[in-house]
Parts: sequence; structure tokens; C-alpha cells
Amino acid sequence: MNDPSLIPPNTEISCTLTPSIEKKRLLLIMNTNNSTVIKSAVIYGDKVFENGSFMLCPSEAKSSITLPLKFEKDLQCILSIKAIVGHLSSKQNHVFELSHRIPKFASYLYVPTASIAKHLRPTSYVSFVLPERINRLILWLNQAFLLEYEPNTKKTIDISFVSLRNSEYMTIQSDS
Repeated sequence: MNDPSLIPPNTEISCTLTPSIEKKRLLLIMNTNNSTVIKSAVIYGDKVFENGSFMLCPSEAKSSITLPLKFEKDLQCILSIKAIVGHLSSKQNHVFELSHRIPKFASYLYVPTASIAKHLRPTSYVSFVLPERINRLILWLNQAFLLEYEPNTKKTIDISFVSLRNSEYMTIQSDS
């Protein structure tokens, strides 16, 4: 591989979704795994962007770019991403196509229940019987939120979230 314009064959792009409480946004972070840079990206997302797509052209090509996302509603979607990757001095680039799933309740950030000040804790609640095993509820939590919740030995759930939209808290509690 003597041509400096070619990108290494093992080049990959990874996407992660990170909540930012300071910016009240979700951050879509795209990274390359080597010395290549992301020169631009087109992101398609139905109901995510005003016109259905967004073009990201950073002022300086870098190996990592971030796109802040704000959701007015809770919705699950798949982002379709086309990223142009190459070396800084290269005139030839490569187009990477990837998709990234956004869970329905991604706009809620996990917080430990004990860390919520008493005056901020939710006061209203709904109580009901759920005829499912606790592990199925945990599976749903992990798929619907940006979360990797592990079952405990007591077979209970006590988990809280803060909304990135309005900073209000929500708690989900269950016992078997």
C-alpha cells in the first residue's frame, strides 16, 4: 500500500449516542479507528431533522465529529449515515454507509434514585400489575432507553431518569 491517498482496509467508523445534560441534547459521536478523518457526513432520519436529513461539514476534518440531536417527542428511529472519509491531504475519499438505532426513550438520562433531591422526586405515580417476568421488563428497559441495566438478586427494579427536555425526573419501580 504505497499510495498515500488510499485508506487502510481495516478503516471503520463507529457511532455512539451520549446524553448531555448541560446541552439538553443527545450527542451523536462518529469516530474513525485510525489516522483517517471524517470530512463530511449526511445523516438521514425520518422525524429527526426538519427536512428529513442533515449535512455535517466540520470546518476542520477530524477523526471524530459530534452532532447534537434534540428530540421534541419520544420516538424510535434508525439514522442512516453516509460519511466521507479519507486522509487530510488526500483527494480520493471513501464513502462509508452505516445505520444507528436510536431507542424510543433516548432523551431520558439514567440517574441513581438515591441521588435525586427529595423536593425533586416525582410525587405522582401509576400502579398496575404487569404479568411479565422481571427479566422481560429489564430487557424492555435496555432496548427502550440508553441503558445497560443488570438484574439484581432481589428481583426488583428501582431506576430513575431525568428528561433532557425539561429536567424532570421519572422513577420506575417493580418487585416480583
